Amino acid sequence: MSSPRGPTREAWLGATLLAGAAFLAASLVVTPTRADCEPSSLGPIEVTPAAGARDVTLDAPVQARFTPGYFGDDGPHDDPETLLRVRECGACGGGCASATPVPGTIQVLGDDLFFLPAGDLAPNTQYQGSVSGRDGSIPFSFCTGSRYDYGPPSFSDEVRIGSEPVGPSCDLPDGGYRAGVFVQPASDDGPGGSIEYLLFLTRADGIDAPVLVDRVRNFASGEITLRLFIAPERTNSLACVRVAVIDGVGNVTMGAHEHCFDPISKLAFQGCSVGAGLRARTPPGVTLLALALVASLALRRRRPR
Repeated sequence: MSSPRGPTREAWLGATLLAGAAFLAASLVVTPTRADCEPSSLGPIEVTPAAGARDVTLDAPVQARFTPGYFGDDGPHDDPETLLRVRECGACGGGCASATPVPGTIQVLGDDLFFLPAGDLAPNTQYQGSVSGRDGSIPFSFCTGSRYDYGPPSFSDEVRIGSEPVGPSCDLPDGGYRAGVFVQPASDDGPGGSIEYLLFLTRADGIDAPVLVDRVRNFASGEITLRLFIAPERTNSLACVRVAVIDGVGNVTMGAHEHCFDPISKLAFQGCSVGAGLRARTPPGVTLLALALVASLALRRRRPR
């Protein structure tokens, strides 16, 4: 009877290399620190109407989005009235040698700063201005058309959803799943660049009320991509989302369906049919949350009849 043999040299070498590879892979996974996740600068991120926009409606406000928390208790406490200025230049294409300040009011809603002109914008006129913050400013210029924005945007509620596992990040400190929700661009009677898409997480483990998880401007030429990050502890049941679209003056269109999917298996279920003959009901809070983004703003002023 032969004595048991130890591992061969080849097996030992293979195990050593495998362990080394595993150690190297683990060492490459860097968990971001709090400092890594804080913005490198504080101030405005984007302005709507977009720079160079044309045919802007006569009832459009100017909206500037700031870094998260800029107007909160831990922000720089700038006076919002001093951060955004708009000037009227004259006919479109004629330059802006002599600009006239546009009177209006400033309102803050969350991380957004709104300039609401005291009256309608002039037709076929160029406007320019700048929005500033603690660490920088963004200049902008746009031209109006001759129309008002009367109706809400329309869009196809058909969405495509995909998800994939991801490692630690600022959005998921312990890793988890990143989902992409893809929708077709909406149409509106105002400028397309002023349309904003809102993605709400309506149901998931630990979610008691709809949560706004992403918002994207209509700057893409193809599909609009909205993102959702799901922590591992929220993958024991389906995740459900709903899309809302807001135009440049605050008209809101809610998606007709709630879309549910399994982050792990990637299976998607439009309408959230989770049982025979049972259709999931969208919590009414999702509509209220979308409307709350614009409810405190006097965006719909009286228009000529």
